[in-house]
Amino acid sequence: MIAKKESVTDEFLDVIHAKVLKEYALEDIQTRWTECLDDMKNLYKQSQKIMVHIRGGLTFKDTNRILKGVAQNSIPFKVYGRKYLDREAACEGCIAVVVSVNK
Repeated sequence: MIAKKESVTDEFLDVIHAKVLKEYALEDIQTRWTECLDDMKNLYKQSQKIMVHIRGGLTFKDTNRILKGVAQNSIPFKVYGRKYLDREAACEGCIAVVVSVNK
């Protein structure tokens, strides 16, 4: 069955168009995770009214790394779409995490 174009939505893309404080590319998450997490912790210290939005379709390893980091620091988060893939991320060079003001 083919869905009508109007009925297909990507909530993560909607987040990107909201008030974004910081974006992290998948490559950053994979190669500079400690710096990315430190940035998120600093943003959370500045304003506890933030939300970390995590793209679905990342590898289990990447998703687990992000979830563990934000959960251990009590930073609010939401995972979008498919939770994780086994071997390869569904996207290459994509934005993996967005930090925004929590409504």
